[in-house]
Amino acid sequence: MPAMKTYEPKPEHKKFLDDLKAQMPPEMPAQEILAIVSQFVGQLIALQDQRVMSPDQAMQVVGQNIEIGNQAVLSTIPNILKPEGEG
Repeated sequence: MPAMKTYEPKPEHKKFLDDLKAQMPPEMPAQEILAIVSQFVGQLIALQDQRVMSPDQAMQVVGQNIEIGNQAVLSTIPNILKPEGEG
């Protein structure tokens, strides 16, 4: 499957994501939040217009954005990425 086009996030995308994060209950375990949000992503995939985006394309969007999200967090904590004694 060819690589999908990527876009720089717009301010409204950042605000939407920040608003979603603000809704996470701080006392809820991370695994529960992951399970709930994953179900929501599954629902969003099912709601895609298959004339515009196939389920495989939707999963590619999800996978690429999971990687982007992981990198965004890891870049804020660089010591995790370096072996002990480096840095």
